[in-house]
Amino acid sequence: MARQYHPRQRCGRGVAAVAAALLLAAGALVAPASAHAGAPAAAPAGTQASRINRAATDARFGVDEAFPQAATADALGVRWTRVPFIWDYVQPTGPASYNPFVLSSHGSDAVIDSEIAQGRTPVGLLLGTPAWARQNKAWGEASVPVNIDLPWNDPKNYWAAYCYTMAKHYAGKIDQWIIWNEVSIPTGTNGQAGQWTQWRGTPAQYARLLQVAYQAIHAANSSAQVVLYGDPYWYDHGAYLSHILDLLAKADPTNRDHGYFDAANLHLYIGAPSFYWIISDLRAKLRAHGWSTKQVWVSETNVEPYDDPSHREPVDQFRVTMDEQAGFLVDAFATDIAARADRIEVYRMFDGKETTDGLAALGLVSNRVVKGQHVLRPAGRTFKFLVSLLKGAAGGTYTKGELYPDPYSGGKAGVFKVVTTTPGARITVFYNQLGAHPSYTAPYHTDPATPGVRYDAKDFVVLPLRDAQGVRYDRNATATYTLAARATQATIYDKYGNALTLKEGQTKAINTHDTTPNGTPVAGLARTTISLRHGVYTVQLRGGRTYSNPADPRIPTVGGDPVIIVEPTGGHGAAR
Repeated sequence: MARQYHPRQRCGRGVAAVAAALLLAAGALVAPASAHAGAPAAAPAGTQASRINRAATDARFGVDEAFPQAATADALGVRWTRVPFIWDYVQPTGPASYNPFVLSSHGSDAVIDSEIAQGRTPVGLLLGTPAWARQNKAWGEASVPVNIDLPWNDPKNYWAAYCYTMAKHYAGKIDQWIIWNEVSIPTGTNGQAGQWTQWRGTPAQYARLLQVAYQAIHAANSSAQVVLYGDPYWYDHGAYLSHILDLLAKADPTNRDHGYFDAANLHLYIGAPSFYWIISDLRAKLRAHGWSTKQVWVSETNVEPYDDPSHREPVDQFRVTMDEQAGFLVDAFATDIAARADRIEVYRMFDGKETTDGLAALGLVSNRVVKGQHVLRPAGRTFKFLVSLLKGAAGGTYTKGELYPDPYSGGKAGVFKVVTTTPGARITVFYNQLGAHPSYTAPYHTDPATPGVRYDAKDFVVLPLRDAQGVRYDRNATATYTLAARATQATIYDKYGNALTLKEGQTKAINTHDTTPNGTPVAGLARTTISLRHGVYTVQLRGGRTYSNPADPRIPTVGGDPVIIVEPTGGHGAAR
């Protein structure tokens, strides 16, 4: 019997993988837990067929594997989705075999046609060597395919033939193909495959794999784009990816084949304050090779919640609350857009079998069922808000926090600000990456990189303080932040899209959604307020609260609730 789709091929990274990020350059801060009055309640995910509102959404924003919850994806405005075509499933018995049911018992073609009909662009992911094509049988689907050193059009180059077959079959329906996944994740102890190992070959073998895939796919579909593997950046701060780029440049010294790829690709989990410089650094590397026009995708981003009733986890290994997960999406999307990421995709749409297989519960839709329907997590509401808010947003500026100097991002804590523009609006997103810690001890010391800031014996910031930007932090790490207004009134949003209008001379409270895991409000938290007086906004920004970052216990894992200010510009505003 032909094997149907089974998501055992993990196409992203979870908490065990993120633990490899002990080099993490930005631990973030966290607000409290899931949601209470004012936050969107846990809502059943829709099941009826619907079409995407293309006029109100942006083609750059997607969610991985949307098709198992297609109607909900339509309602959220998911405009593109990565679809895995695992070679081991598609051609299980030999190069002449072909399983047309790897995505659904109704047929893979039916899934792709349905996605396109709803207005969603499928992007294919090719990976997973079948047993008959493995150089090393013991390495399973992570094995290098046999004969990849043969010319791409040699019939015995089975990997190239597979790429050609898929690109030809889906030409005009799938015109972007990602080649393998997270190949930089190392093996485990004694060379054994780790939980997330998906490639056992060398960097040079991956470069060759990509070369023949590029040639085969472009021969089958001249309009196709070939995308590099999604690089899980925190494993090695992009060292493996840099090596791959060097190998590709050497293999194509005249750039006749454009380096054998059309877009670079990142997987960015946790550490949203660092995303701007990660993307900027990758663009600089592309420019150094003469590839300044290549796109940069973020095809996976998320942070794992610990408090979903259907999948509770310990408060460790970078896990946060569902409420904080929603805040992370705001921080990540705004930062990625400011850094000019060409596509952004959340991993993933639906928990499905991943959680029963012991993997992280990263779906926008959980396995919990209420009144016969799977429940949409709060982050799903945030995604829907963001695809509308950031429609047409292009580039922008990024201001880092001033606390906890870092050799990679410059600062790991403090208030971070992102400014971007859309036709007719200037959007400012800011959030507080500091958190109050209960165990400050004397004596104090200072750091030349942050003059005037005192640190205790455990290197925790001593509160209260005022940083180099003039931001004041009280003993609870709540920041008082001021920002010059560009208009006499603005719309203020929280992370769920709840809006209020603020005019000159007014002070208003912003919705807060901090709760304990059982859903009750956290005691003792002041409401976030914002005022506009004499052309200046003054905002109270609470810091984060969940400390689950083993790489840096000084800093919570996701920032406090972001505040979003949207000011009218009457045209194409310039971010400053």
